[in-house]
Amino acid sequence: MEEYLKSKQKAIDSIKIDERIKQIATQDSAIREILKPIDEIDNDIVTDLLTFNDSLKSVEYNGIENPNIRVETLLEQQLDVLNDIKQDTSLISSVILLIQKDVTDSSKHLELIKEALEIATATTKEEADSKFGKLLAKINTTVESAQNVQTLVNWAKTIYILYTSSN
Repeated sequence: MEEYLKSKQKAIDSIKIDERIKQIATQDSAIREILKPIDEIDNDIVTDLLTFNDSLKSVEYNGIENPNIRVETLLEQQLDVLNDIKQDTSLISSVILLIQKDVTDSSKHLELIKEALEIATATTKEEADSKFGKLLAKINTTVESAQNVQTLVNWAKTIYILYTSSN
C-alpha cells in the first residue's frame, strides 16, 4: 500500500511539473510546438500510471500467513480432541464402575446400557428420539441412586448425540 501511495504521489508531482512547463511554454509559441508531442506522451504515461496504480489498489493482498498462527490453531484443535477423548473415556469408566460397584443391580444396569446402545440402531431420527425418551423414563423409574441415574442418563445421552450427529 505504501508503494502505491508513493507512485501515485510521483504521478501527481509529474502532472504539477507538466502544468508548470505548460505555463512557461504558453509564453513562447516555439517552445509550445516542441513540447506538444512530449506533452501528449506524458499525459498518456501519467494516465496509464494512475490507472495502473488504481487497479493495483483494487487487488486484494493476502500476504504471507503467519506460521505461528497455524501452529496455535492446530494445537488448539488437538487439545479439543484430547479433551473430548478424556470426557468420553471418563464416561466409560463411570459405566464400568457402576456395574462393578452395584453388584445387586448390575444386571438391571447392563440392560439399560444395552438399551442405550440400541439407540444407535434406529433407522430414523424419530425412532432414536422415541428410544431415547423411553430409556430416560425407564432409568428414572427403575434406578434408585441419583449418581447411578446420572451415569446412565449421561451414557444414553452420549449414544443419542453420537447417533444424531452421524445422521
